[in-house]
Amino acid sequence: MDVATAAPHAPVPFCELAPTERPPHPSDNNVVARGVIGVRKKRRRLAGKAIHDFAMIEDRNLVMTCLSGGADSDTMLDTLMFLQRVAPVRFEIVAVKLHHRQPGFPTHLLPDHLRRLGVPFRIVEQHVYRIVKEKIAPGRTTCSLCARLRRGIL
Repeated sequence: MDVATAAPHAPVPFCELAPTERPPHPSDNNVVARGVIGVRKKRRRLAGKAIHDFAMIEDRNLVMTCLSGGADSDTMLDTLMFLQRVAPVRFEIVAVKLHHRQPGFPTHLLPDHLRRLGVPFRIVEQHVYRIVKEKIAPGRTTCSLCARLRRGIL
C-alpha cells in the first residue's frame, strides 16, 4: 500500500510505546541529566528552607500529603520523603487519596505505587463524581466544583 493512500493511524500514547520506539529519556540506563538533578536539588532545598522559616513541620508531627496521581502531588511526596530522611526533626508521612468513584478509574495504581515506596496511605471514598454530574450541565467543565468538593472533604 502506498503511504499517500494509507489510512491515518491514531497516535499511540507515549507510555504504550516499546522502549526501543521511545525517544531516549535522561533517566534511561541510569544516566540522569544534570538539569534534572539540579531542579530536584533546588526544589528540595527551597522546600526545606520554607518549612524551616515558617515552622511548618515540628518534631514528631504527622504530615498528610494528598495525592491525585499526577506529577505535582507525586513531586510533593518525593520532596517530603527526602526531607524526612535528612531533616533535623523527625516526622511521619501519610498519603491520602480521595477516590471520587468515577467509573472506569483505575483504583489499584496509586495504592500499588505507595506500597512499593513504603508510604502509609489512606483512601477516602466519596461520590464526588456523581455530585458533579448532577450539578454541572453536560459539556461544561467540572474542574472547579470537583476541586471545591475535594478540598471540603479532605
